[in-house]
Amino acid sequence: MAELKKELLALRAQLSYKSQALASLQQRQGTDVQVLLQALRDHDREQAGALGPRIQLVTEQCERHMERWPEVQATIDSWWEQPGQFSLLAEHRQGLTLQQWLECWTLALKTLQQHSWA
Repeated sequence: MAELKKELLALRAQLSYKSQALASLQQRQGTDVQVLLQALRDHDREQAGALGPRIQLVTEQCERHMERWPEVQATIDSWWEQPGQFSLLAEHRQGLTLQQWLECWTLALKTLQQHSWA
């Protein structure tokens, strides 16, 4: 999505530069300028025909990605907030998985609490 936004900004900047150049040339007077102005207008029409649909496509893609962002964010948050034992299933330390270590520590804590406070 970031790449699409970047491309959209570049395309808009290119159109903006062309518009500024045309406005600057229109302020000048002279016959040579008129020929140059016509060539620039022709070029702008060509560019608008080529870039217009691309800008529209990139804009639509950005909108679709923006609409889906809450879903993507929820998926990332859900994954991130999962307990470690679900994301480290294959990890073993001293022959035990994280889940087994958690169970051992929980049992040890309960046993300690029962004997210490009884």
